[in-house]
Amino acid sequence: MGEEGPPSLEYIKAKDLFPQKELVKEDESLQVPFTVLQGEGVEYLGRANEAIIAISNYRLHIKFKDSVTNVPLRLIESVESRDMFQLHIICKDSKVVRCHFATFKQCQEWVKRLNRTLAHPSRLEDLFALAYHAWCLGGSTDDEDQHVHLCRPGDHVRQRMEMEVKRMGFDTQNIWRVSDINYNYKLCSSYPQKLLVPIWITDKELESVASFRSWKRIPVVVYRHQKNGAVIARCSQPEISWWGWRNTDDEYLVTSIAKACQMDPGAKGACGAPASRQHGEAPDSSDSDFDSSLTGGSGCDDNTVPQKLLILDARSYTAAVANRAKGGGCECEEYYPNCEVMFMGMANIHAIRNSFQALRAVCSQIPDPGNWLSALESTRWLQHLSVMLKAATLVCSAVEREGRPVLVHCSDGWDRTPQIVALAKILLDPYYRTLEGFQVLVETEWLDYGHKFGDRCGHQENADDVSEQCPVFLQWLDCVHQLFKQFPCLFEFNEAFLVKLVQHTYSCLYGTFLCNNAREREAKNIYKRTCSVWSLLRMGNKNFQNFLYIPSHDMVLQPVCHTRALQLWTAVYLPTSSPCTAVDDSMELYHPPNVTGDELTSRSLDRLPKTRSMDNLLTAIENGVPLTRTSSDPNLNKHCQEDRSALEPTLAMEETLADYSEEVMPPTVSDSVQGESLHSSPAKNLEVPAAESCEDTLDETSPADCTQVGARRLIYESQLADLSLLGSHWESVQGLVQSACSSAAHAGVTRALHSNNFQSRRLASKLYSLGGHPILPASYSSPSASSSPPPPQAPAYLDDDGLPVAMDAVQQRLRQIEAGYKQEVELLRQQVRQLQMRLENIDYEDDIVNIKCQNNEEDSLSTHSEDRLSEGSWDRVERKDTEVTRWVPDHMASHCFNCDCEFWIAKRRHHCRNCGNVFCKDCCHLKLPIPDQQLYDPVLVCNTCHDLLLESRTREIRSQQLKKAIATASS
Repeated sequence: MGEEGPPSLEYIKAKDLFPQKELVKEDESLQVPFTVLQGEGVEYLGRANEAIIAISNYRLHIKFKDSVTNVPLRLIESVESRDMFQLHIICKDSKVVRCHFATFKQCQEWVKRLNRTLAHPSRLEDLFALAYHAWCLGGSTDDEDQHVHLCRPGDHVRQRMEMEVKRMGFDTQNIWRVSDINYNYKLCSSYPQKLLVPIWITDKELESVASFRSWKRIPVVVYRHQKNGAVIARCSQPEISWWGWRNTDDEYLVTSIAKACQMDPGAKGACGAPASRQHGEAPDSSDSDFDSSLTGGSGCDDNTVPQKLLILDARSYTAAVANRAKGGGCECEEYYPNCEVMFMGMANIHAIRNSFQALRAVCSQIPDPGNWLSALESTRWLQHLSVMLKAATLVCSAVEREGRPVLVHCSDGWDRTPQIVALAKILLDPYYRTLEGFQVLVETEWLDYGHKFGDRCGHQENADDVSEQCPVFLQWLDCVHQLFKQFPCLFEFNEAFLVKLVQHTYSCLYGTFLCNNAREREAKNIYKRTCSVWSLLRMGNKNFQNFLYIPSHDMVLQPVCHTRALQLWTAVYLPTSSPCTAVDDSMELYHPPNVTGDELTSRSLDRLPKTRSMDNLLTAIENGVPLTRTSSDPNLNKHCQEDRSALEPTLAMEETLADYSEEVMPPTVSDSVQGESLHSSPAKNLEVPAAESCEDTLDETSPADCTQVGARRLIYESQLADLSLLGSHWESVQGLVQSACSSAAHAGVTRALHSNNFQSRRLASKLYSLGGHPILPASYSSPSASSSPPPPQAPAYLDDDGLPVAMDAVQQRLRQIEAGYKQEVELLRQQVRQLQMRLENIDYEDDIVNIKCQNNEEDSLSTHSEDRLSEGSWDRVERKDTEVTRWVPDHMASHCFNCDCEFWIAKRRHHCRNCGNVFCKDCCHLKLPIPDQQLYDPVLVCNTCHDLLLESRTREIRSQQLKKAIATASS
């Protein structure tokens, strides 16, 4: 064969490309307190005061006595030692972490270790995103295929340009064209390769315009209103300088955009949106000073004249004029005919950075400052958010109400410009308020058009310039959060989605936000060497789904932009004060849709923390009512209950039984049993809280519900009788669980138990975990049978990225209600199926024959012939007159019979009085009388039956008219 050559690159494994460092332990008895990710290696492990601290190549992990802190290393901005023994860590998202050590030397050592790991990356491979991806691909072929499938974004992201042009209805045959002048980024390095411009603008003219715009960022169209044809374009400032330079091609391009809008007016014409357009207005939206600028235009007066294009400059007029000294400037209305220039006065990145640092200092004060409100006002953070919202609302009003095209720019067009444009698109288009649309929005306006994430977030290699760092994207996400708070039912994603996006903007676990523009990402092959953040924030992940979302709601948002209407984003800036911070294993999350069966043993849909029930969730959200968990909640942490004792086996068993009682008995018990305790055998005297009140149910309690409650109570009491025998004998847990299930079956309620056949396995796994063993299937023989210790299990409250999931009390309660509701529906479905099987086995023929015989005997014994009915007295009865419309039961219909949408707390069921099927409100809202069923007043019918009844009535009327005409003619 000959001598072998050097190894090929394709045979180099991940452990060779990204080798892990040797673990340094301060104490050999310490074990890593968390489950590491692929490619993650723990480098330092030691003890602090009542805590275990660990540093890996991805995160800093501190496990305190009553809480856990996970912080990605790239999220940390600075580390210092305070008061000799305190480790003070400041994060880029305003979080502050403190840890105390026993000695000054130990504190200084950990400061040095953190500073070494936080050193600015000298090359791209120093970022954890590449090691994580490489180690994920180091497994088998099946794992590699699965990972490649998961870590890549969907088609809606990969083909966003073509899909967006088609969705917004651009006429690419006659009015617009997609130019390839920026192919391979030869025109502008910070623009995408495909640009949308009017069809009559040539590439030579675009090159001339690029020489006149800062960084060659020419005006291009990024959005089109589908009803009136108005567009939104973006660019950078013109390079006018002190000499007052002009460019005729630039002036021609800007005016051509307005002319193209007039030629492509959209579905409703170019004179603005129709009067029936629905606007969403938040409470207290009266502001005479600001709203007057939104209603100044009244649409076009003459269809032959293009609408006056609005040039929105995000800077103040003073800043725009001052930029002329650097070669920049702003448009002059004299040179741009039929255009209007407005200045918004938004602060630059340096002022925003100073404001955010002041906000972080205020939020990290201990104890809580007495001048909190005045200190918060002095940071001017909410004032900056208010100005951004006003600018976006102004763009939305110009496009929606006046039908005017808008051109947005700031100085360079990659900071304030995407903030305004992306926010305006969320206000205008409900598509961008969905999970899919929001991903497309971020990829398009922020990534494709060159927001400098590497410089602004501080993880760009060989570019350690602090003056370039600024939380621009975080500020925009804060504005999206403000919109979510004002319109909680119009966003498909929830607050946890936004918090995760904040974390991974800086974490460098995913490659989505690496580098400064698309050209750098393609040159460094980021898309193939890293995972996408959308693999975590994917559609179908219910952890990030808003359960109050109303789909297909075509509404333009008109938010309140006043500073007094804005709220501090406590989930990001004050995470320790958030009532929903999860630091306990009892916090359960949703699995992806592909997780079914036995995989639900450790994380189930219906095992969720209890929260205080609210009469009206929508009102609670709008009024800002604080939602906190009750003190009796077994899922509360130790630091939330001052008088809570240490976790003993008896207390752990009580918590297990309490959780299991919620699974077996969903919240359908009446108020009379709320707060009571069920006791098992007197020897153990285990007390378990009863189920919650009936206020949490979705529908009114029916007799069938009462039957289910009684059945579940029998199951529960029979299981308690057996579970009370546990005591401290943890080795016989599995047998006792099986005996509990068998005793429940002996009680005569086996059907209710079999409705959720995984509950016994789940209870067994929970009892195993209480005995100090990892969560295992019920078929596992014995933990002591294995000589090697089992691998540590990932805590339930941590997500796939190793970080906790931000929880919302309202969303948690909705998930709990949904889980209990689905469990009730499944139980009732099985009961109905069993009743149907019983009815099918009953023979009615014998009863009918007996009835006929009795009638014949009575007729033969009768002596009065006049009492007997003659044959002529019997009238023929139509079959349809004898049929009765049978209604489909509520619990049998989980989806609309017509549109197949799923019913839930905000989408109720409606029966059609004609066919008896169950529909949603959109498919069953018309009313008609049904004389065949003796319903002479208009009643609710579905759309299909409405059309059929109208046709039938029309035929009857025509038939009567024809008979009348024939009778008249014959007479």
